[in-house]
Amino acid sequence: MMGNAGLPKIVFVVAVVFVVCGLLVSLAEAQAKPKSAAGSDKEIATRKGVSGSLGSKEWEKNKLPGKMEIGLAVGSVVVMIAVLKWL
Repeated sequence: MMGNAGLPKIVFVVAVVFVVCGLLVSLAEAQAKPKSAAGSDKEIATRKGVSGSLGSKEWEKNKLPGKMEIGLAVGSVVVMIAVLKWL
């Protein structure tokens, strides 16, 4: 019966992980909704020739991750390592 002493701790950690994942998914959905889908369609439709349809070597600033997304990625890796090490 001594083996079940850590079970409430694991259940609590799993519950917290589910809540955090749910919050992150809702935040991601809110950010993923395009403000105007017609704007990007118009941009693609106005490109002429092959050079307009192929990607360029320039960074598209609006597609780069922001500081919050980079922080969430690094934080999730740290939490994953901690969970694997101590659970």
